[in-house]
Amino acid sequence: MTELAPDAIHKARQRGIWFSILSIVIILCIILALRNLNIGKEEIDSILIRVSWPPLLLSCLAMSLAFFFMGVRWSALLPCKDKPPKIELTALICAGLLLNYAAPGPVGEFGAAWFAHKRYKLPFTDTLAAGVAARLIGLISACFIGTLVWLIFPLPTTEEYQTLIELMVFTTAAGGLILMALALRPRQFNSLLERFDTSTTGIKATILNMLRDITRSIEQLSAMGLPAFAKSAFWSLCAHSSVVTGIILAAIALNTSYSLEGLIFTYTITTAAAVLLFALPGSYLGWDALFFGLMVNTAAIPLSDAMAITIIIRLQQFFFMLLGGISLGWLLQTTEKPPA
Repeated sequence: MTELAPDAIHKARQRGIWFSILSIVIILCIILALRNLNIGKEEIDSILIRVSWPPLLLSCLAMSLAFFFMGVRWSALLPCKDKPPKIELTALICAGLLLNYAAPGPVGEFGAAWFAHKRYKLPFTDTLAAGVAARLIGLISACFIGTLVWLIFPLPTTEEYQTLIELMVFTTAAGGLILMALALRPRQFNSLLERFDTSTTGIKATILNMLRDITRSIEQLSAMGLPAFAKSAFWSLCAHSSVVTGIILAAIALNTSYSLEGLIFTYTITTAAAVLLFALPGSYLGWDALFFGLMVNTAAIPLSDAMAITIIIRLQQFFFMLLGGISLGWLLQTTEKPPA
């Protein structure tokens, strides 16, 4: 499929924008209702008194840089001499974020690749392959960083959840090794996937199709060589670092105690888990629950502060989704026009 219907994109944009706005309103209403009902009123008031706005604004800036670095990471794998403007690729990433929430599955990567194909007159197969490969590199780096942090640093985990977290780390490490093998041997993986029943439906079919797209994309980009993948990996690390910085600044804004290694572990493990959660309805709720749980159990953040940080990070995501809605409106008007 190499074409997207503008009407369908417009409807998805409207759904995504309304979803973002309603989600923000619902979160704020729940917080207000809990406070008025004296449920956690002391904790809520304590957070509102302690919160410092400058670090909170810097947290949002750090998250913005993460999206920019993701755009540069994508650009590094585009097989063209004249690279598209980095800021515009960042807008495409934000638009893809909105589409991923407005429709099931990895629609955002497909939509961003289609817009890049239309706007910059690049082959759609190239833009999609670069986008998928860039996301794969991000996942591999997250898996290995999370595993290394667990092996090197003594995290303040509670004994009750030690076995569960160890299982999580083992699964993450295994997933990282599988993805690495997939990146190094895409043709063999593709041959293996062809043995599975192609008539299957549901989540299994979604995952199989995603893996097939990844293997084809990596195989297609293999001719670019190691330097392009090394650059993409570097910008992926920059993106991860920016997100971790944003989370740390949110913790500083609340004047709460935290374990730096625990926060890095929390972010990388939840990022690695995102590949399993994306196909599920309301997958962001699973991400938030895992993020919250790991902050409490591996980053030594108090319960109420961990909940506040989770809400802050989620509200930031909704903000970037709204920016994605604005970007998408601009893209719908300019995709058929040559770039300036």
